[in-house]
Amino acid sequence: MQFVTCPYCRKGFYIKTIKEEKPFSPKPSDLNIEVFVMAPPFHVDFNIANNIWMKELPKEERKIDKEKFMSQWMDLYQVISADSMILLMPSKPGLQDITFVNSFVSLYLPSKQDYIIVISKFRAEGREAESEVAREFLQSFGYHTIQPETYFEGYPELKLITIDNDKAIYWGNYGVRTQPETHDWLMKQFDDIYIIKSEVVDEYLYHGDCTFFMLDNENAMVCTKVVKRKPIRELEKYANIYPVDKDCAYMGICNSLKLGTSLVINASNLHRMSKKDKYYDLEVKKNETLEKICNELGIEVMYLDLSEAMKLGALLSCFITPLNYPNLILLPPDLIKKG
Repeated sequence: MQFVTCPYCRKGFYIKTIKEEKPFSPKPSDLNIEVFVMAPPFHVDFNIANNIWMKELPKEERKIDKEKFMSQWMDLYQVISADSMILLMPSKPGLQDITFVNSFVSLYLPSKQDYIIVISKFRAEGREAESEVAREFLQSFGYHTIQPETYFEGYPELKLITIDNDKAIYWGNYGVRTQPETHDWLMKQFDDIYIIKSEVVDEYLYHGDCTFFMLDNENAMVCTKVVKRKPIRELEKYANIYPVDKDCAYMGICNSLKLGTSLVINASNLHRMSKKDKYYDLEVKKNETLEKICNELGIEVMYLDLSEAMKLGALLSCFITPLNYPNLILLPPDLIKKG
């Protein structure tokens, strides 16, 4: 209490002292809209063939049409930015892959109702410097960042499934680009997260987003032909599983993006392919499979042509990393999956 005197009547009285609190400094992930990080493809190139898709591409097809690449990237940017916020991470000369934003993951911690950024430790050749760009960029927004000592390639390898009894449940891929020790380390650092660890050693499916995709809060697509039975059994506690075959996984069915509650976007250039194209039938199969699953769940499907990125072994999910998960985290308590 504090004694004060009225300047007009000169009477004295006590008032309750209001404790000064530290000003609230919001971060992008505090917004109740989806917030994503993208990076413009100013310096995209084919200088380093650091995945099997690039290595097997015929030399005569390895030239990137940078103007077309930028146009296709802009199509994706415009679709996402219609109802979401996009933060643009700097592109820097010499970093040919930085537009494929897998240099970090935004890890939700239920106990703090906040996010921490886990910076990637790249195994892929030529990508190491991307981690520092991401660190500086995200720290400028007030995020705390950590980085494992073992290999880890960001959001494609660690996907939020649900919140269960105040614990965040994640799908954690390892095998080609990420080490299982990274997921063990994260669970030791934060006791309010649990990671279902899934080993995939198929070098054509070198990230987790090639074999796993959350369709909504209760349903997931999984390439059950390459994912082992143990993690699938664990996943079944939290989600219904829609199996997809290896052909569909190779064509990028899981490399999709969910926007809001009712839209999935996927990369497809089927409209530019002829029936004589060697991948035509597989592309048709992938699209029909995706549409069948999404129609059953009342989800709309949109396709975007990202053919230039495909030359680099990249698909739609490679271009985006979320900073928050409002469609999951902000569910009413009675709708959050329990037990």
